[in-house]
Amino acid sequence: MVRSANRSRTARGRTRRDDPGAVDLVLYVSPSSRYTHAARRNCEALVARFDPRRLRLEICDVSRNPERAEEDAVYFTPMLVKRSPLPRTFVLGDLSDATAVMELLESCGVNPRR
Repeated sequence: MVRSANRSRTARGRTRRDDPGAVDLVLYVSPSSRYTHAARRNCEALVARFDPRRLRLEICDVSRNPERAEEDAVYFTPMLVKRSPLPRTFVLGDLSDATAVMELLESCGVNPRR
């Protein structure tokens, strides 16, 4: 499931009960970055391959939520941040090569659905 930085509910309006050990990702984007559209598309396609109870993705537009970017020390976009489990991990770029993200998720014990 993908949600914006302003939402904590699913598209149907229900609050989800997720696995507390799930991996939380935030993709920071900005309208001024020419790579934003590709990063969002690539990240959403990648996340769709996983069980949404084990992997959560939030899209955060830094122009609308600069305090969130500051909180995660994001100075360039697009940037994918693994917020939990700790330690935080950062992947910068349009995510056209999913290898780094796949390895990151596998290191957290999250594997694609078969």
